[in-house]
Parts: sequence; C-alpha cells; structure tokens
Amino acid sequence: METFFKRIPPGGLAEFEKFTVTHLITVIFVVIIIFLSIKFFKKIKQGKMERVIRYSIGIFMLISNISIYLYAYNYNLAWYHYLPEATCGWAIYFGGIMMLTKNRTMFVLTLYWGYGAILTMMGSNVLEGLGRYNFYQYQLRHILIVIAPIYMIIVHNYKIEKKDFKTYFFITITMVIIGGIISKIVNQPESFNMFYMLKPGMDGTPLSWMFEINYYLYVIVWLAFAALLGYLYGLIFQSKNTINE
Repeated sequence: METFFKRIPPGGLAEFEKFTVTHLITVIFVVIIIFLSIKFFKKIKQGKMERVIRYSIGIFMLISNISIYLYAYNYNLAWYHYLPEATCGWAIYFGGIMMLTKNRTMFVLTLYWGYGAILTMMGSNVLEGLGRYNFYQYQLRHILIVIAPIYMIIVHNYKIEKKDFKTYFFITITMVIIGGIISKIVNQPESFNMFYMLKPGMDGTPLSWMFEINYYLYVIVWLAFAALLGYLYGLIFQSKNTINE
C-alpha cells in the first residue's frame, strides 16, 4: 500500500500494458460502469439529490486536475506539461463546468469529445497499474467525460441537434490550430504533442504510415478522420434522444 499513492516518474517503465487480459477486463468493467450509470441517472431524474450528485461530479472532474499539476510540479516538468494535451484533458474542464453551470456549449463540446475518451480507454496510455490510485483516477476521469453529457440528456432533457456539429467542429479546429502552433514552438513531440498535431498518438496504425510518407498528408487525414468520428458519435444522440428511450 505504500506505493498506492505514488506515481511512476516521467519516462519510467509502464506497469499497465495495452491489449492484455488486464486491459480487456478493464474495458469490460468500464462498459458495465457506464451502463449502470445510465440506469442510475434515470432513477434520479426527479430526485431531491439531483443537484448534489451533479455538483459532486462536476467538482470531482475539476479537482482531479490537481494531481496532474502536482505531478508536473514534483518532477519539475516544463510549463507546457500543465496544459491539457488533447480533447480528453479539455473535456474534463468543460465537463466539470457544464455540470456546475448547465452551460449548453460546454455540453456540446464534452459530448462530441466523448468518442476520444472511449478510444483512450480502449488504448490506455496510463503508466500506473492496478496497484496505484492514478490507474483508477485515469479510468474514472475518462468515464465521466462519457457519462456527464449523458447525465444532462437523461436528467435535464438536453438534446443534440444537427447544428451542434458546427459548434463542435469550429471550436475544436480552432483549438487544434492553436495547440499545433504551441506544440511547434515547444518542439518536443515525444513529451508534448497537443491534439497529436506533430505525430500520431500510436505507432503501427494507418495514420503512422501516412506520417512516414508525408507530414501534411497525415495532418489532413487525421483531422478529417477525427471530424468524422465526432460526427458519427454525435449522430447517436441527435434528436431521437436514444438514451432516454
């Protein structure tokens, strides 16, 4: 237990290995938790504890970032390590604000970025294994990115409309451009690769092959692919409000 609250130093050997039995079991548990959360949300729709539950989720999402700041501070990491590197990092902030304020723009962005959280959990890059707290915080943060907007759909009857894709796309592409510029200035692609604009997030994929052929080909295909995934993910929640049916 003495190592439970300790994190692996930057560049340290990862305890958690992708695409193993442990990884598969983790994904199964994540799916179960998301399913049970949706069932639970339907029961609290008219409950007196709704505000307490919503505020608790929002506050946890925001304060969970403290451990990231402490990690960067304790290991004397550069200033850019305090910035969210991809949509999941931003979704934790925006999702937390959404739960506290019911802001609809934050709802739209957090929901559309949910596909990124799902992909991240399927290909987790967390260093810590089951014997450390950060493994569980990592999984919970990404689960909350997915279920927080679903909470707003079920409990507060929020809906995703066709026009919301434009909001998601233009805000996201603006952030991607700014993030790409910051990443270029920092020029440390192995340690800081905002929105994966310098190189693919994983090796051995079609995107990494395109990157080897031509950087600009990679950027164009990556942005188009990410936009398509967001669009398809958003379709699940459009108008018909499938979650509530």
